Amino acid sequence: MERLVQEYRAGSEPVSSISVSSNGQRFASATRRAADGIRFWNVQSGGLLHTFPTVDDQDEVRGVALSPEGFFLAAATHRHSVVLWDIEAQQRIGAVETQAPSGGIGVAFPRDGTFILCAHGRLYSRFDTALVPKGNHDNLQSGQLFSPSLAPGGRFVASVHEPGRPNIIVYDLLNDRPSLKTDPNGSFNAVAMGPDGGVLLAGDIHGKLETLNAGTGESIRRFDTPGHSRNVTSVAFSPDGSRALSGSEDFSAKLWEVNTGKEIQTLNHGAGFVTCVAFLPNGKFALTGGNDGKVKLWELVP
Repeated sequence: MERLVQEYRAGSEPVSSISVSSNGQRFASATRRAADGIRFWNVQSGGLLHTFPTVDDQDEVRGVALSPEGFFLAAATHRHSVVLWDIEAQQRIGAVETQAPSGGIGVAFPRDGTFILCAHGRLYSRFDTALVPKGNHDNLQSGQLFSPSLAPGGRFVASVHEPGRPNIIVYDLLNDRPSLKTDPNGSFNAVAMGPDGGVLLAGDIHGKLETLNAGTGESIRRFDTPGHSRNVTSVAFSPDGSRALSGSEDFSAKLWEVNTGKEIQTLNHGAGFVTCVAFLPNGKFALTGGNDGKVKLWELVP
């Protein structure tokens, strides 16, 4: 049975992104409305610790990420590929304007925190924590990318691409080339890299999920039907890779057992599509963000 533990008001627009600290004690949330700011929360108490203002209140925030050691907060916006703050000083370090028409799509840190990866248009760009450029990676003919997910080791990144292009691409940042392109006629809408980088979790527009081999694209496991009744909007692996979360436009998130594809638990977010999902590091709790502007903390079944 689902148990709602805490609720947080992220803003007045749909929640676009959430990111949990490595110790599980804090998380950041953003809505599409930049004027809401990036909100930084105490997970247990539900208290708002700080609101980080964006560069432009008329902008749109697409993604947020906390660095593993907890020093930095990064965001991707429509007008900036990356905006970076010093969390302790509560000051903005800088911002990099994006050259892509669609703007920034997402940001991520690898497990060692040595760089920030930002996705914008069909490009991946890497920066150090002083926002010094470290390299650009062009997907060439792969088109607009969505749902970027960086492997913890920092070498591979997976993303979904627009219709008529390879549907999922895994990009090898070390060798600066795509290492996997799946069927261009696929219907995937969200993808996440597993903890070891070898497995992908993918959700589609029909509400179905499956795991794929990140090297070959071969299907490993199709999850139980019926699954979600509408489009899967977001997916995530638990820290140990044994469980998975999926969020959907059917107003729910679902917890799955990865090895069997069995549904374990349904989290009913309420009056709003589930736009993003995340596990806490202990794997015992999960966060769901919705288009009702709320983030909710759930206790998961053992």
